[in-house]
Formats: sequence, structure tokens, C-alpha cells
Amino acid sequence: MKSLILTRMTLTWMILSSVTIFSWAVSHSPGVTSPRYASVIIIVVALFKARLVILNFMEVRLAPRMMRLIADAWIALLGVSLIGLVQ
Repeated sequence: MKSLILTRMTLTWMILSSVTIFSWAVSHSPGVTSPRYASVIIIVVALFKARLVILNFMEVRLAPRMMRLIADAWIALLGVSLIGLVQ
């Protein structure tokens, strides 16, 4: 049982769950004065989650370096585009 809990997939799943709760808390927090700031935070969190999913669940982490760079470039381009739309 211990070996099942201490796997990379389980750790990734726990991080994804925690970050999802964080982004929900940011979106429902009365302390966030501007919806733009909340939107940017949520987009950055979503991009972080997407990178974790791509690297660990789609196993790009073990792929050739060029594929990892393309995946990271895609996430960066998507992030710049989405954040640019918010501002």
C-alpha cells in the first residue's frame, strides 16, 4: 500500500487537487479586489496544471528533449495569449 501512495502519479494528483482548491479559493475570495488579477492567477494556475498533466500523465517527461521543448513552448504561447486577452 505504501508503494502505491508514494508514486509520481499519486504525488502529481495530490498537487493537482491542491492547486485546484487554491484556484477555487482565489476565484471566490473577497480579498481579490480586481477580477483581472484573479483571472491572471487562475490562468497561471491552469497552465501549471496543464504542464503537470502533459509531463506526467502524457509521459512527455520521458520523451525526447525537442518534444518537451515544444510542449513547454505551446504552454508559454497559450499563457501569453490568454493573459494578453485579460489585460
